[in-house]
Amino acid sequence: SSMTKPIRKAEVEIYASVYRRKLNARTIKIPKGERFEGGDAYVHNGFVYMRVGVRSTLGAAKHIFEKLEKELNKRGLEFAIVVDPDPLKRPAKEQMDFMHLDTFSNPIGDAQIAVCEEETKYRRVKFLRCKKGKVEVIDSGLSFMEHLERKEKDIVVIPRAEQESFGCNFLATK
Repeated sequence: SSMTKPIRKAEVEIYASVYRRKLNARTIKIPKGERFEGGDAYVHNGFVYMRVGVRSTLGAAKHIFEKLEKELNKRGLEFAIVVDPDPLKRPAKEQMDFMHLDTFSNPIGDAQIAVCEEETKYRRVKFLRCKKGKVEVIDSGLSFMEHLERKEKDIVVIPRAEQESFGCNFLATK
């Protein structure tokens, strides 16, 4: 993981330390030149979702997938990337409003997901799969919203005005 602001760089080691000590989880070092930021991934309803765009890169997604592939297969999880089709053509405000996956969508327990409908209709879903030792990107042909409508039991739509005040950016606990 990397943090854009120097003041936040210490967070990476803090998170890694917590994951190692408290969750017995290993860390994955992202290759130089690639980026992955917290808030750009979550696991929900049989999928690992990772946002790919300006802040987290496709190269980082492929690297994470390669490192986790065996475990994902063992757990029956698919790796889906949620792609901004043209992030650099978007106004800076929109880039900031939707800077991470959890700013426009977020799981609520096992059976619900909160989304900003406008943004989830814009984003595209692609899957990462390994074929003959090489990671391939497979386009689902669906928007993120269309994908969720096929997979989710209950989608809670957060109005754009609420999303702009980070209405999707919350932590749900049981």
